[in-house]
Amino acid sequence: MSNQIETVPFWDYSTTAGPEQWASICPEFTTAAAYQYQSPIAFDTANCLSGNSLTALEINYQAQEFTVDTFTQSIHLVPTDFTNSLVFSGQTYTLQDIHVHMPNEHVIDGVMQPLEIHFVHRNAAQEPLVMGLFVKAGTNGPTLPNLNWHKGTTLTFNPADFLGATSHYFNYSGSLTTPPTNGPVTWVLLKDIQIAAPTWLDAIRQALPCANNNRPAQPLNGRHIDAY
Repeated sequence: MSNQIETVPFWDYSTTAGPEQWASICPEFTTAAAYQYQSPIAFDTANCLSGNSLTALEINYQAQEFTVDTFTQSIHLVPTDFTNSLVFSGQTYTLQDIHVHMPNEHVIDGVMQPLEIHFVHRNAAQEPLVMGLFVKAGTNGPTLPNLNWHKGTTLTFNPADFLGATSHYFNYSGSLTTPPTNGPVTWVLLKDIQIAAPTWLDAIRQALPCANNNRPAQPLNGRHIDAY
């Protein structure tokens, strides 16, 4: 396990500087935490709405170069250029970053998974959209990209190779899940849960800067979740 990384101002997932204390660390974090629709959330699929206004995701990913970095208490895969994108509700969002949370942050039907991967995008107006992929351990899954997850590594791969089916998803409006927890953020959570070999998950866990980097679920505050 790597040592925890520094953040400025310092925050982490401990009892002294963790999620319960983030809002009091600095004025910027206090302002961000005041946004009433925070993420992640926990919800039951039985309570989701039909999402009749939603349309199919259009994933336009191809192989490109990424650099592995560690910041905001996670492993990040940072693209060297912004050529990959997706289309959601008629808007194009460009891929800016891929990072991981262990265990998962969003909790669906009370089930926890060992890994949640966030694909962070922004549109031309710099409005964020984060696509979340849940990953569970198994032995009958697809062959996922075999990556060196350690800082400073340069990798070339297609992010689509992480994904399973993308035809069904949940959608809601929330915030970033790390400080400053600004909103609004459009969240797209893929329904299809990817399967990864335990050794694949262990490689990420061993490179992760901290043992657990998941923010607890936040109040819904009247929000609804659409299902497509």
